[in-house]
Amino acid sequence: MAIGSRLRMLTDKVTADAAGIYELYHVELRPKWFPVFFALAEGAEKPVTAIAKEIGHTHPSVSNILKEMKQAGLVHFKTSKRDARQTVVSLTPKGRSMTATVHLLLEDVARAVKQMEEDSDHDLWAALQDWEGLLSAKSLLQRVTDIKEQREASEIEIVSFNDELHHEAFRALNEEWIRDLFGVVEEGDYYEFDHPVENIIQQGGHIFIALLRGKPVGTFAMMRCKNPNYDYELVKFAVSPEVQGQGIGRRLIEACIAYARRTGGYRLFLESNHKCAAAVHLYERYGFRHIKVEHPAFARCDIQMELELQ
Repeated sequence: MAIGSRLRMLTDKVTADAAGIYELYHVELRPKWFPVFFALAEGAEKPVTAIAKEIGHTHPSVSNILKEMKQAGLVHFKTSKRDARQTVVSLTPKGRSMTATVHLLLEDVARAVKQMEEDSDHDLWAALQDWEGLLSAKSLLQRVTDIKEQREASEIEIVSFNDELHHEAFRALNEEWIRDLFGVVEEGDYYEFDHPVENIIQQGGHIFIALLRGKPVGTFAMMRCKNPNYDYELVKFAVSPEVQGQGIGRRLIEACIAYARRTGGYRLFLESNHKCAAAVHLYERYGFRHIKVEHPAFARCDIQMELELQ
């Protein structure tokens, strides 16, 4: 906001002075007309598109300026001799009569700007070029987005489940997730999140909790799989709706995959539902592939996936 305001203030001041300078030299130009006038000052006819490209303005902007200049008697339009579908623009005799005075004006302005450069401790043109280059390479929006993501990532911590600290959150997060999507919590769900230590951890599994500034906001559990084709089944994936979109699910699934590798796992399994589109897409990003649905543990399951660890 401050940068934009300062630049607008400087622009307004210079533009007001420009109007006074044209009046001083008895030149009937408006400051915003000058780039178009200068592009036509050599006398060549030019299409509107060519003028817009030359001065770095949009086609509609140049068209509006040319309409105003035409009303002032400075330009006229005609059909191109090379292409009857194209309109070209040139200065009128009145416009051409102003070019010599404008060139003198420009020489005097250049000297005035040179004096300002000599009196200044900073090179304004070089600074503007640097900033324009930096913003072209990476916009202010993208820079703020990156910093926001870095800050949020630093506030997220993935920890192992502690029954005393995380039991209620593990249940509440999963119950909220299931009820919001499916309306009903199944008996198998209660079996898993009412007694997570006995039913998951003591059976050889593991539970990860995502903390945001110390508060539990997400869960992902790994159960030892009874199916001999798999080492772990990933279950009870939930992220609080209040913090979705901050990469918490990604951090949780990375923790699960890393744990499986550390403990010698080679193949993971999970069940899901097409309503969990964001979660399914996340699994796909990490290499899970869809398999035929067979003997699902939950009535809501209509997707089964597996991941072979390299």
